[in-house]
Amino acid sequence: MQQDDSSHAFQFGGVQLTLPTPTLSKVSSTMPGYYRMNTQSRIMHSRETQLTHLCRLDIDNLPIYPRVTSIMCTLGPSCETPEMIRRMIVRGMNIARINLTLGSYKYCSQLIKAVRAEEAKLNSESMDSYMVAVAVDITAPTLRTGQVGGAVNGSFKVSEGEFVTITVDEAYKDDCTAEHLYIDTAYWRKSFHAINVGDRIDIDDGTVMLIAREKASLTGSIRCLVEQGGILLSSRVVRLPRMAEYRHAVAEKYKQDLLFAVENQVDIVCCGFAESGLAITQIRKVLGPFSLNTKVLARIESSDGLKNLADILSVADGVFVDRGELGRNLPIEKVFLAQKSVIAHANAAKKPAVVAAQMLDSMRHKPRATRAEVSDVANAVLDGADVLALGVETAKGAFPLETLQVMVQVCQEAESAYYHGRKFVDLKRIEAVRLAAMGPNDEQIETFTSATAAVSAAMTNGAAAIIVVTTTGKTAFAVASYRPPCPILTVTRQMSVARQCHLYRGLRPVYFSEEKCDDWSEDMDRRITHTLQFAVRSKFVKPGERVVICTGWHAGQTNTVRLVVVPAEEFMSSPLHIVRSSQVFNVSSKQQQPREVAPNQPNLLPPNQPAPAWGENPTVTFD
Repeated sequence: MQQDDSSHAFQFGGVQLTLPTPTLSKVSSTMPGYYRMNTQSRIMHSRETQLTHLCRLDIDNLPIYPRVTSIMCTLGPSCETPEMIRRMIVRGMNIARINLTLGSYKYCSQLIKAVRAEEAKLNSESMDSYMVAVAVDITAPTLRTGQVGGAVNGSFKVSEGEFVTITVDEAYKDDCTAEHLYIDTAYWRKSFHAINVGDRIDIDDGTVMLIAREKASLTGSIRCLVEQGGILLSSRVVRLPRMAEYRHAVAEKYKQDLLFAVENQVDIVCCGFAESGLAITQIRKVLGPFSLNTKVLARIESSDGLKNLADILSVADGVFVDRGELGRNLPIEKVFLAQKSVIAHANAAKKPAVVAAQMLDSMRHKPRATRAEVSDVANAVLDGADVLALGVETAKGAFPLETLQVMVQVCQEAESAYYHGRKFVDLKRIEAVRLAAMGPNDEQIETFTSATAAVSAAMTNGAAAIIVVTTTGKTAFAVASYRPPCPILTVTRQMSVARQCHLYRGLRPVYFSEEKCDDWSEDMDRRITHTLQFAVRSKFVKPGERVVICTGWHAGQTNTVRLVVVPAEEFMSSPLHIVRSSQVFNVSSKQQQPREVAPNQPNLLPPNQPAPAWGENPTVTFD
């Protein structure tokens, strides 16, 4: 294949394919902050196929800014200090994940308070809007090995054919050896009966594999044959067969974890054992009224979860693809199929999908990722994941900041290859069929129409951003579910809603703290103006670019889509008259008429029409 850069013509086996020359130049390295959907993704949506879009990809282009895929980081010993948490927030951590198996409730509560404190400090010191959601991961207490030589970084080697005894003898708690391996959990004796002679015991994600040969009921120890040898480190995770019996033994601890989530007012709860819709319903009963204000994600970790996926998605707020558990419960070659299937089901159901486990696993010990890991992360983005989660890489790894930085960079590059046009058409068609099958539902039809109109308007006109004014977040979540190619600036007064926006691909929360005005339309204009000021200041957009604004025509509804041109900063010192006026604004030098669009008329401007020019001294006038 040959490419002519000047004409954008491609040679395929002697057949020439000429693509339209982009009207937007490449991003200049002198202004990396501006959101520029460059030749890799801005113009193609209304005129290119997926194949020609991929042909146009250019490794010399800067990545898209800002990143639209959220990143979840697990906190732990490597990043537990306030200073480290602050640096991770600044570097791009959107969701802080607290794994309740990593420490006591007191320790986990301190981590949550540290995240909240650093978030508040950053917002008070900066004009930016730092919103960080807190997620707690609830599952069975993890079975772990003891310390090796009394050191966190201790290790020893076990070889195939040797024998090792799994024990709960406290004498080996801080001094595990190749002959005696301590299991550190209060629930070992309750789960001892779940292991039969001949069962395989997995240690450290398959690094070492043991086969049970003899059981000693009196001492609770098991003599095992080493089937697969390797290096064993301190505090490695142990996986047992028939984990369901172990889970039953720790059901009361699971309930206590849910109550801990309520007490600490977390934003997201990631629930293990969620193998049916009934399990999620029971979890919501334990959470009580708090379940209305938090997002409940179901961990998909077994074949039962995959079989009941539709049932789970009908009651859960999203799914958490636990590739580690899936890899233990499914043939390893089936895990990528499971990942793609779960993400696709979540996309179709308009629910967020989180992908986790071994994303950048080698960076636990090295400052560079492998090529295979980079491709894995990029493909999760292309699959349609809303959030990518880092686990032990940040919780206990040696390079948490470097790992986060690699994740940010790979996501930015992968998003350039994401083809929004086909996905939008598919999602719109699926939702239309679903609504038709449900029968008349004015509220859902109105949300569907407004959301698809906003995305269509943004794609057709190359909008730099979509602004959604929301209280509950429902409209913003709906717009995000149709995968627009630009960021969605979501302005809300609800702190919990702002934080939960990070669960959805493309949402960028803007917290608005001013008191409500008595006049609803004036209050709406204040929120829109505040968001435009933030967007220009943060270089999401710049004056002269188009943005799509989703509002209502009265309180409690979102059914109006407007396409406006961003005015110069000096004209936003006081609230613009956008909702209060039947006309948005005029530019006196050009007398450019505003465009207001009904949801059923999304093509607001001709695709090739440039943004209205601004005079040397433009003024904004209101009717």
